[in-house]
Amino acid sequence: MNRHFLIKLLCILTLGSTVNLIAQDIPVNTWRSHLNYTQTNSITLTDNEAICGSQNALFSLDRTDGIITTITKEDGLSDANILSIGYSDISDQVIVLYANGNIDFISDSDIVNMRTVLNSDYPNKSFFGFRMDKQFMYICASFGVVKVNTTNYIIEETYDFIGQGGSEMNVYDITFSNDSLYIACAEGIKSVGDDANTNKQDYNNWKNVVTSTANEINTVLFSDDKVYYTVASPKEINAYRPNGISSIGNYTDEESFLLDFWGDNISLPATNKIYLIDTNDQLSEYQNEKVPTPKQVIDDTDGNAWIADATNGMVKVSSSIETFAPSGPLFSTAHDMINAENFIFMTPSDESGINVGSFAVFNNGIWENYSSLVRSDVTTIPNLPRFKGMAFMPQEQKVYFGTEGEGLFAFHIYEKTFEIIKDPFLVNGRTEATIESLSFDQFGNLWTTTDSYLHFRNPAAEWQHFLDRKITGAATETQNSFQGDAWLLVSGDRLLVFKDGNSRYLSTDQTNGGLPSNTVLSLQIDNAGSMWMGTDDGTAEYFGTAPTEAGEFSVSLPRYDGFPLLKGERVQSIAVDGGNRKWLGTVRGLWLFSSDGGRLFQQFTTENSSLLSNDIKDIAIQPTSGEVFINTSDGIVSYRSDATQGSTKFENVKIFPSPVRPEYQGVLTISGLAVNADVRITDTAGQIVWNGASYGGSTSWNLRLNNGSKPSTGVYFVFSTDQEGAEKYVGKFAIVR
Repeated sequence: MNRHFLIKLLCILTLGSTVNLIAQDIPVNTWRSHLNYTQTNSITLTDNEAICGSQNALFSLDRTDGIITTITKEDGLSDANILSIGYSDISDQVIVLYANGNIDFISDSDIVNMRTVLNSDYPNKSFFGFRMDKQFMYICASFGVVKVNTTNYIIEETYDFIGQGGSEMNVYDITFSNDSLYIACAEGIKSVGDDANTNKQDYNNWKNVVTSTANEINTVLFSDDKVYYTVASPKEINAYRPNGISSIGNYTDEESFLLDFWGDNISLPATNKIYLIDTNDQLSEYQNEKVPTPKQVIDDTDGNAWIADATNGMVKVSSSIETFAPSGPLFSTAHDMINAENFIFMTPSDESGINVGSFAVFNNGIWENYSSLVRSDVTTIPNLPRFKGMAFMPQEQKVYFGTEGEGLFAFHIYEKTFEIIKDPFLVNGRTEATIESLSFDQFGNLWTTTDSYLHFRNPAAEWQHFLDRKITGAATETQNSFQGDAWLLVSGDRLLVFKDGNSRYLSTDQTNGGLPSNTVLSLQIDNAGSMWMGTDDGTAEYFGTAPTEAGEFSVSLPRYDGFPLLKGERVQSIAVDGGNRKWLGTVRGLWLFSSDGGRLFQQFTTENSSLLSNDIKDIAIQPTSGEVFINTSDGIVSYRSDATQGSTKFENVKIFPSPVRPEYQGVLTISGLAVNADVRITDTAGQIVWNGASYGGSTSWNLRLNNGSKPSTGVYFVFSTDQEGAEKYVGKFAIVR
């Protein structure tokens, strides 16, 4: 494959534009990924590059000049959850197998997607990986083996129902000798002749050469007339020859992965070390702090090892050890995300595998990571339990993190100093303080909860503690209304509102809130002071007297298309942009509605966007750029919308791009406008070519006239006034065709 093949491919996919891998800004209506590149699981080599696969992306290292390039879903990858990658030197393609059976074939000029295996009608199909032999890709699956010709993307053969008596059987790995195929499968190791006269689709031709039960053999490798394999229990490495089985030795790790080669040795990556088998079948161990969690090992023609490590990314072991990974968060998915003065802060999800206090910060296109874990490019902080929810205190310029047992961790976003706040929560002899969420109200008061207590701190740092048995465990979400009350999601996803020592559950009872469901999943106050609630049966909105003081009352149910907004949907997250529009995250994608929910602007899914999953867990918005950060169950992406935080004045108005050049395919964006300003664009003759309004402080034009045609070359003028007609702005831009 040609040098810099990913850069070349990306240039083609982006119509020849320069690829800026860490651009500070992205155009309106475009996406970018925020992926973890250190938790890698697979690796392959081309003639000039080493390519690593993390959960949702690839990155390559040019072995000549050290250039690192990434490729993600918005660059052309067709799916998420990369299972395995490989390379065919005959077809000159990098091959990506996803966990669902989807396949991408990546060449210098194109990405070809093959969904035949994904769409096959085997019930309960699952996939375990693949190996290459010449131009053929052999996929190991729960139903057998699929042989794909990478030169024409045709399935040559499928070896299914090759278990005992023609039964379906898991096949975990495959290896090749000069005349046979060997598979590691649910019944042990089977072999079949690899010649034109042998029908490999007939189970009778597959012979058990090593018998095992309970899926104990998961990897095999042919070398020097022997088939090396591992047994899960007892944890053994053995070698098979037709005249018998010999024991190589034992491994002690919890897991082991694929057998492969490292120079003259056979390698077996395991939980925290690599086992090596030399030419005399002597077993040794390789361990190094830079290779703490090896997942796959391959070698180059010089005998150097290239390792996909689940902690440090790509690792090269030669006379020295080098690690490589692009900028990204320390974790793949987030527990919580917030904006703090245009810094996006994230904490790792419970499923991330990070069990100590850690967080990541995104600003100006760069990720910074903070943790007590020993990692490259990580700033060390004290060893604390896992961080949970967060809140930003603008007056202090600090982000406060809730922890699992140690109270609060407060971090100054500019000075990068910190403090741990635990003692105020140790009421009634408690020794630990688990905090799941917290908030600051408009007066700078801090609100948070621990089991059975609501804690309140005023700006003078004076604490009050309220015992309330309705707070069973720490609240998972905390919001404040403009009426001075705290809205809490407590155990069982119930909604509890607290004010002045009194609390009240809200429910579906029409005299007690009239919620669409008692299961409340998300809360968000909007720019007008309304509290929005997401439930497992749609949304609700409330503006009025604090519920603890309201007597009988019912929330409002926003309506879209004549029905309650998103009725029947699990609304797991809510965010509000500069135009007071509502971004709603469900298990079926991301929805953008008008401020009252009555108009749908966008619905994003994995099919029509760069979302990695339709299961939206959390949303955060950077207000000055309008960039919307979306945490899905499979990874984090962002989308730059056309709404920004506005003011009553026109401030630092920007029109971009200008000039609009022929190759540009995006929209024209005008930012820095007054809130909800009227906007008109005219040509030099004064004819209006477009008119609209700002969402918050921004608007965008799709660069199309009313008849759908493109505007011609020339200078165009922008005229804008605020709602009262008191503030005005005039600007201009050019279009080149």
